[in-house]
Parts: sequence; structure tokens; C-alpha cells
Amino acid sequence: MKECVEVSKPETLIRAELIQLLLDGVHDNKTPLMSTIHIKVINFLLSKGANVNLKTNTTPLINAISWDYLAADQRLNPKEMEEQLLLIIETFLKNGAILEDTDEYGCTALISSVKSSLGVAVLKYLVEKGADVNRRNKNGWTALHIAVMTNQFDCAETLLKYGADLNVNCYVTADSGQNDIREKTALSIVLDQWLLSEKVQQMASILIDQGASTELVRQNIIHRLIAAGNDGILIQKLMKSGIFPKDIIVKNNIWLETSVSPLAFALILDRLDFVQYFFENWYLTGSDSNILSRNENILSYLQQRKSEVLPYLKEISRQPMKLELLCFIKVSSALGSDQGRRQRVHNSELPVVVQNHLLFSNLKHMVHRVRRSVTGAFYNKWFLKKI
Repeated sequence: MKECVEVSKPETLIRAELIQLLLDGVHDNKTPLMSTIHIKVINFLLSKGANVNLKTNTTPLINAISWDYLAADQRLNPKEMEEQLLLIIETFLKNGAILEDTDEYGCTALISSVKSSLGVAVLKYLVEKGADVNRRNKNGWTALHIAVMTNQFDCAETLLKYGADLNVNCYVTADSGQNDIREKTALSIVLDQWLLSEKVQQMASILIDQGASTELVRQNIIHRLIAAGNDGILIQKLMKSGIFPKDIIVKNNIWLETSVSPLAFALILDRLDFVQYFFENWYLTGSDSNILSRNENILSYLQQRKSEVLPYLKEISRQPMKLELLCFIKVSSALGSDQGRRQRVHNSELPVVVQNHLLFSNLKHMVHRVRRSVTGAFYNKWFLKKI
């Protein structure tokens, strides 16, 4: 105690309460190192033997990785907070802090930095110091899962560059309630978002390019991307990666049927670009045979809506469907649209060229025009609620 009082420089920063904490150890789950943000006080405590790894429900290192921790000093702007935090982390690590230690939720310093939305600089520093990018917390979530859940796509890209496993599964409570727990991957988390913004689509595209599996992506994703105004590139990648043509049930009466294929959905939203693309690549379901057989009810429906797609649909349905196309649709429908389709196709005795066509693995690169009119945007957002 005498030794503490005799110190001249740090004593202006150390309050009586902190001295008491030094004597009492842990107070309110905080150690002395968790109760100060001043680097001089931290160095003083460490020089006097404070345990940098003394654990309560957290550790000094993880406790520091929080904006709440640094927000105690309201004089600092975000940039100064980041610089101060990096200095504190460096000090703890130099004094033996265990980088992979966890808090009560199983979160490491790296996971906590993403939870706290601290940005790329802190994340990169921790990774370059050896943090495990694939460590899971008690929920089974990795830093990448949390980054994409919270739309921190810059952090997600950084984690991918440092070797994050993008196909690790986790379990997330669905919007429908706590009893609805669903298995997810980083890609399915990204594409399950209600608003498929341009940044969300870019992140999904990056994940697919790096080998993300589409196994847990919901089968209505093609429909949702059409409604969101996708330019076609992500849709093409998903088609090639295992999202096969599937009818969905639409919960309104704006189409003649409740079962709607991607082709029918493009017709509903008057997307001539996608109608052409799906037809030319035979990305069709069994219900599309009805659309392509010059169905007068459908033609009348499009006529009433003054659809831009109508002339094209009339042209391609002017003649009876080719037997080759009819057979393809029959075989494709029989193979199903689930993830097991790929194996069923490979197990078939069909020629390789037909197998590739059934898996849509040789699609031509194509960029569609994107309409983002105010009316269309509001309509698409409304329609997304109905599927």
C-alpha cells in the first residue's frame, strides 16, 4: 500500500476506488485491468504484478475489445478510440495475454471484435498476431458467421483472405420464433436477409466465387433476386452452383396459378431479360410447359397488363414445343430441385453433355439490364413479402 502511494506519476490517474480494487481483487466481475482505459495505469498495474489473464466472466483482453469499454472516455473520437484500443491490445499481448482465451459465451478476442463492430483494423491486428479465424463460440458461430449476420462485409472479406472456412455450419433462430432453429452457412445467412441490397448480393457473389456451398440456401432465392433487381450475374452463379429450377407457392392472387416457376415470376414482374435467359437455358419446371404452349389465359393476362414480355412469349409459343425441350423438362422435373439432384444426375446413364445441361454448369456469361424505377422498387418490396 505504501508503495502505491509513493508513486508520483500514475497516482493522479488512480482513484481511491481503484486502489481498493487492487486490494480486493475482483469486484462486479471486473479486475483492476478491466476497470481502466488509461494506458499508463494499465502499464503501472502490470508492472506491479496484475494478472493479465485473471478471468471472471471475461478476460482483460476481451473486456478491452468493446466500444463500451473505450466509450468511458468521451473525449476520444472513433479513430482515436481505435488507436487507443490497438495500443491496449498490444500491451496486453506483450505481457502474456492468451489470445485464444474465451469469455463466458465462448467468444475469443477475435470473435468479440466482430461482435463489437470494431472494424477491419482491430480484426487484422488480431489475426496477424495468430488468432484462429475458425474458432467457434458456444453457439457454434465463427467470426465469419457474425460478420455476415451483422452486414460487416469488409470484415467478412478480410476473414476470407485469412483462411476463414466459409462452409462451416451454424444454427440460427429463424424469424418465426425461438423454437425454429435452422442450420446455416455464411452464404445462406447472407441470402436469407429480407432486403437483398446490392452490397448483400456482392457479398454472396464473393462467397460463391470462393467455393461456398448452396446446400442451405433457400430454394426461392432466384425469385427473390428477380424481385430485388439483380443484374443476372449472381443468379447465374447460383444456377451453376446447385440452385435448380423450382416452383414456389405465392401467397396472393396476382398470377393465374399459386405455383410459380422462375420463368413465371419473371413474367409477373415483366422482366423480359430473365424470361429470355431462363427459356434459352431451359431453366424450366414442369409448370412452364403450360406457359410455353400458347396458353390463352396467360397471354390475355399479360395483354391486360400491357406487358413488355408479351411479344416475346407469343413468338416462342407460336409453334408447338419441340420434343427435345419437352423431354428435357420431364427429365429435369423428375430429377427434383433439391441438393440430391446433382448426385442423381451423375448416377444416370445420360450422356455427359446432357448431364451438364441438367446441372446448368455451362451457362453463358450474361449481364441483364436492371430496372430500378420508383414504382418497380415499391412493387418488388411489396411482392417480396408475399413469397
